[in-house]
Amino acid sequence: GNASTTSNEVSVEQQILEKNGMTNISPENDDDNILVKQTTKLPNERDLGVTSLWPEVGKLYGHYYEISCLTCSSPSSTDNDAVLVASACKARDVEHASIRLWNVNTNSCVEVLTGGHKSTVVTLSFSSDNKYLASSGKDRRLCIWQRHQKEAASPLSGGDDTQSLYKLAAAVDSAHKRIVWSVDFCPLDPTLLASGARDGAVRVWKIVSQEKEEEDDEVEVKEVYRFEPSFKIGKKAESVTAIAFAPKPILSSDGSGTEAVLAIGMECGMIEIWAVRLPDSMSSTTSGARLLLSIPPSDCHIDTVKKLAWRPCRTQEGKVGAKDTSVGLTLASCGMDHGVRVFDLDIVS
Repeated sequence: GNASTTSNEVSVEQQILEKNGMTNISPENDDDNILVKQTTKLPNERDLGVTSLWPEVGKLYGHYYEISCLTCSSPSSTDNDAVLVASACKARDVEHASIRLWNVNTNSCVEVLTGGHKSTVVTLSFSSDNKYLASSGKDRRLCIWQRHQKEAASPLSGGDDTQSLYKLAAAVDSAHKRIVWSVDFCPLDPTLLASGARDGAVRVWKIVSQEKEEEDDEVEVKEVYRFEPSFKIGKKAESVTAIAFAPKPILSSDGSGTEAVLAIGMECGMIEIWAVRLPDSMSSTTSGARLLLSIPPSDCHIDTVKKLAWRPCRTQEGKVGAKDTSVGLTLASCGMDHGVRVFDLDIVS
């Protein structure tokens, strides 16, 4: 144990010396070069499991090709607090254009959702109440999967494991003109979601359902409004590659209602923060979305933004008081430039 520790210390020191040009050791020295190369490799799975803040607790097997997207449901008091993970992989045919649902308590696949897509599913999102799962991807089709109301037959609650959890309730063909890169449900309204695509448009959708006593609700998806990011290269809208709703609302500019905060990441690496008016508080004189903040280019990525995520609220803060003119939020982003950015934002209404 001591010998390995000493060799590691020497190798790190050797790297620092060589980086700053303070070593007189010839680069042809094979032993030293091997030692340096070993320390510059990415950590292996065992080291990550031991030293990571989130060590691995299990593996999920089932996909034939590399994973294209992942999401998880919100913890709830039902299903013994079981959390579902939804995943999809790159699809070379219709058979593999499916979505797998996993129970993280048992590390098992509880359902495979098929019939929704014909090519790779690129993005997934659960609603805050776990009633809906949205999916989209290369076929530009927006699918809404609805959870069955019969919880007694759910595999998660110890019922018949042949009973499905979710069914395809609604779909919008050609939801965008180009591939849909990201969808996200609004945590303030589980029936409101947004989608962003390569065509440069952000579309806001509303799920409208008609309740039935003995059967699942009839679901319809309606577009509420659409807009484009303010950043453009010439007249062409920049591709939207990532979107994420914040967990807190803000007051509308006229003080008549609340607005959701939506972060938008683009292919060029830019990030913008928008206020999205909730449909229930909209009037004929109000616009659907307005720009709140454009993050300076020097603080953004130099390549495609791949993912955006807001820091969750520790307490339930779904309401805003009349005197709350600003909201503090933390946003994280990652991009193709291999960088991660964390922003502390003070959103002013």
